[in-house]
Amino acid sequence: MMLALRGGSPEGLADRAAPKRGITMFLRAIAGAGAGLFLAGMLLGPAAQAAPTVQHTGTQLASALLPASYFPSGYKAEKFGHFNSGRRLEHGPAKYHLATFGCKKFLLNGLPQTGFGETADAGNVMNNRGRAYQQVVWQFASSGQAASFYRQLDAFTWRCRSVTATLGQDTAKLTTQSLKQTHLGRHPAFRAAQTETLTGFPATINDTTVTVAGTDVYFIDAAGQKPPSKPAVPAALLHLIARVQALR
Repeated sequence: MMLALRGGSPEGLADRAAPKRGITMFLRAIAGAGAGLFLAGMLLGPAAQAAPTVQHTGTQLASALLPASYFPSGYKAEKFGHFNSGRRLEHGPAKYHLATFGCKKFLLNGLPQTGFGETADAGNVMNNRGRAYQQVVWQFASSGQAASFYRQLDAFTWRCRSVTATLGQDTAKLTTQSLKQTHLGRHPAFRAAQTETLTGFPATINDTTVTVAGTDVYFIDAAGQKPPSKPAVPAALLHLIARVQALR
């Protein structure tokens, strides 16, 4: 599930109607990451709100993303896939409700980069001739809010596991081969194997894992006509978690 995050990046399918080179399809995001699922104004109990934690800005989170040197030779960060929420923490209520976010809208246009109730987020795309990794980190004010977002993202992925949408005379499709619950070390996780197609383009296969650790939700997707396997997505996620937690 490659997250095509809106808001300064041109990954939506609506922008890819004309033939282009590079990664053939960046359909969605969440991450940014889109992959939608938040209920704004989620009420958390006192226990969930009680424990303060160190918060970092989007700029700081971006510095902890896996660098190009972590990946095999030839990978580089794509300018269009890079985003972060900036030098200040976000404190406003969620603007988008992923529980009701349209699956077709997501497939064609992706999701907003921010606005899900997070205090900060960051992400990028590492690409090597059409074989790519997308990594996204969302930070929340409490572990309860992060866990809620994680559950909503899981539910959204299930709800939108099979989607067909038209774009002019073209057809875009998302199909899910598997979606299963797992663990990443001691962290709960879910893993999805999906295929995305658009008329006139080769199919893109996605190997996606999402997990939650403390106040952060982590997303890594490996995508391509044959998705890259080195590094393996679970290993890359564990390394990403360690880098973000080292900031604290």
